Amino acid sequence: MSKIKDEIRNQIEEWDYFAELPKELEGFRLTIDQEIIDGFYRLFTYEDKSIHRKFFVIYNASLGEYHAQEEIGLNLFCQIDYITSDLAELKRMLHDGMATSLRKLRRFPQEELGTIFAEKGIATWDYIAELPQSILGFDLFVHPNSSIRIINGSFLILDYTDFVSESNFALYYNIYRDEFFGELRVLKMPRLITEFDAVEIEELSRKMKENFIPMLEKVRKEIDASSSKG
Repeated sequence: MSKIKDEIRNQIEEWDYFAELPKELEGFRLTIDQEIIDGFYRLFTYEDKSIHRKFFVIYNASLGEYHAQEEIGLNLFCQIDYITSDLAELKRMLHDGMATSLRKLRRFPQEELGTIFAEKGIATWDYIAELPQSILGFDLFVHPNSSIRIINGSFLILDYTDFVSESNFALYYNIYRDEFFGELRVLKMPRLITEFDAVEIEELSRKMKENFIPMLEKVRKEIDASSSKG
């Protein structure tokens, strides 16, 4: 990553908006970071640890841009409504929209999903009845009935997470590609998987029945083996 210029660092450190930020907003607690985290200059964070969700603003020196990111459990997404190279513009964007973003981060309004979920059959997916609250140390973190719109036409429709080992399985639907796909993270590291790629909900049900538990069993063995070496 490019080195952050002293001029930019000084502008951030002297930014008047820090003094205007409420200590709590929509149930999220404020932390003024002003430090390098994961290679980026993080300005501030709003977090609710009880629901494993946070919203934070960073400066990317390599792009010369400020932007916001959201964490939902172990899933990290760019919030495209807050991308700018100007601090004054960033302040305006955050002032106008951050409270709404945090409200949706806490509980995404299901009415905004429109008819997509009904037409695709996600809203009436019969496999939902078979989803356990907890399995092999993974907890049901995002339920299809509380799906979340993220970026680029994708919706997070299912997430099972083991927060202790920082491992999870997430299932998405993308409206532009009209397809379901899964993502796996094991001990923080993402893994490419294709076992859950599907176009129709019936196909997804079949693949979930065939692959979901065997996949989690393999992941659990890997996590346990890593812990025993620890």
